Formats: sequence, structure tokens, C-alpha cells
Amino acid sequence: MTHDERWAQMLKAYRNYILKKHRCPSKYKPEDRQLYNWIKHNRKMRNKGEMPPERQEVFADLLKLADKYRRVNQHAYRHVEGEGTLF
Repeated sequence: MTHDERWAQMLKAYRNYILKKHRCPSKYKPEDRQLYNWIKHNRKMRNKGEMPPERQEVFADLLKLADKYRRVNQHAYRHVEGEGTLF
């Protein structure tokens, strides 16, 4: 298996995980740790500018999907238009 095939396989696994469980992998669950480390590594590569250009668009789409399922605790507020600020 080439490096590109492995990357595509992990991308598909991460996307399927999010769509199936409606959440992102957790660093605290051993069964999720491989996917969590993969996304963390690829974010670092993208931020350093070392990610190949053909992967950047696909990875950006994956991050948009992951952002929809981002965990928000009871103390994190998002500004909603039409409503005043909370502070």
C-alpha cells in the first residue's frame, strides 16, 4: 500500500466515523486514538505548509465537516444573529 493510498484510507475512515457517530474521535478513548492522531498530524503539516496541494482541498472539506460536530460545552457560547451578546 502506498503512502497516498494509506492517506486516502484514513481520510475515508475519519469521514465515516464522523457521519456514523456524529462526533469527532476523542483523544481519551483508545479505539479513537489512531484517527485523532492522524487528524492532528495532518493539521500540523497543513499549518507548516508541508501538505501537498492536491490534499489541501480534500482536507479542508473534512475539517468543515468535523467543525459541524465540534464539541461545545455548557460554558462556550456562539453568537447567534438576532440575539444580543451575552456579556
